[in-house]
Amino acid sequence: MTGYVSCFEKGYVRIPHLKEKGDFNGGRVFFVSEDIEINQLFHFSEQKSVLLV
Repeated sequence: MTGYVSCFEKGYVRIPHLKEKGDFNGGRVFFVSEDIEINQLFHFSEQKSVLLV
C-alpha cells in the first residue's frame, strides 16, 4: 500500500510500501500549527463533510 503526505510547498508526496496489500490497519495523522484552536478543529473534522481533490 502507498501512503501520502501533503503540504502547501510540495502538494501530495507518495510514500510507497508502507504496509502489505490488503492490510486494513492504519489511520490518518494531521499535523497542525500550535496556534490552532484544537476544539474547533475536532468539531470541524467530526461534523463537516469535506471532499479533497
